[in-house]
Amino acid sequence: MSGPKFRRNLRALASGWLVVGALAACTHAPTTPSSPPPKPPMGDPASVLLEAETAYNAEQWAAAEERYLALVRQDPSNGPLWFKLGNVYFRSGQLKVAAAAYEEGVKHAPNLTKAWYNLGIVRLRQASQSVAEAARVATPAEADAATRAGVLNAGIDALLAPTR
Repeated sequence: MSGPKFRRNLRALASGWLVVGALAACTHAPTTPSSPPPKPPMGDPASVLLEAETAYNAEQWAAAEERYLALVRQDPSNGPLWFKLGNVYFRSGQLKVAAAAYEEGVKHAPNLTKAWYNLGIVRLRQASQSVAEAARVATPAEADAATRAGVLNAGIDALLAPTR
């Protein structure tokens, strides 16, 4: 997923969150057209970063994601924050958005070696899933493709063994 597409999806996700919050608020109090839309809670960035790191270390992925998203909304060109958000997505099994977050990270911090490395690991895991699916759906007439997919998957698994 490209950077602009990821940001568009991220904005859509954030907008959805705001809509849910606004709808919840509507059930409790009347609003007027001049009322500002609700904003997600955001303390000072240092406290939010501490909360994000605490949630991350406790493997509370949803809480860590919420805080890192708030931080990248505040500072969208901060490569290390995108890297940490990518780690949250990776740890929670969301490979597609993890890759997009790592891509944003290296876009803003091209020398962020760990983000490049993790992007490679994510891409290898995606490749492994893809070739495993190819082997699974292969027809008897495609037995050679299924065999090649199995060999490729074994090679990828060997590469990924130290990261599992």
